Amino acid sequence: MLHSGLNPRAAQTYRPIQIAETRILLKNLAVNPDKFIAHIRRNAGALILKVAYGYQVETDDDKWVKMIEDTFALTARMSLPARFYVEMFPILKYVPKWFPGADFGRKAEEIAKMRRSIDQVPFDWVKTQMINGTNEESFVSMHLGPDGGKKLSADEEEIVVTSSAALYVGGADTTVSALTTFVLLMILYPEVQKRAQAEVDSVTSGRLPTLDDLAALPYITAMIKEIIRWAPVAPLGIPHNVTKDDTYNGFAIPKGSRVVGNIWSVFISLKG
Repeated sequence: MLHSGLNPRAAQTYRPIQIAETRILLKNLAVNPDKFIAHIRRNAGALILKVAYGYQVETDDDKWVKMIEDTFALTARMSLPARFYVEMFPILKYVPKWFPGADFGRKAEEIAKMRRSIDQVPFDWVKTQMINGTNEESFVSMHLGPDGGKKLSADEEEIVVTSSAALYVGGADTTVSALTTFVLLMILYPEVQKRAQAEVDSVTSGRLPTLDDLAALPYITAMIKEIIRWAPVAPLGIPHNVTKDDTYNGFAIPKGSRVVGNIWSVFISLKG
């Protein structure tokens, strides 16, 4: 399902949204550059919400963006290694939630409730829009519409809910990370910024560049790749569980073990 919304052909249809949101971002940066992180967050959230749900973000403090960002922030804080004793002593999971120091259970329930909200609230909004005939085409409306008159089952609808939410989870924070790193490096290396600007100017003659210009912008392409290499948006990737016993470089990895790939280490040479 995600492939149908993220394949190269589908991505082409999102270009008008990208261009429109880029113009809004540039305008916001010109008017209030000190709030560049807020503008970047709005841009990333607006793009994904438009693609996934057909929802238009109007301001930096949009209610949906705030709801999702608050959930992500709490999840990140609660996911820090050794944040709770239960991680080191699993038997503590049987301690009642009211017991002093056993707040991990309450926090887990709070996060679960918040995460369900960010999945369900936008989805239900699209359903209401479709009933009223006021929805815009989006990932959800495309998959929620009856196929030959057949209504989706509860399980099929749940797949649409989780898949559309995955678009935001996978696309928003990673975009914010890459763009804020870009700002940092352009400040640290003004000569790179100057050369990149010169290449853009030589190709576009004063207009804003688009993805159609990418083939004519080799320095920009290399710069983007280097930014992501220097500061990967997910330095430890996504943890994976081993499905069977394995051995790697002499280390035994039992089935069920959680493996974390150090992407940062792969991208960074520590030899001088």
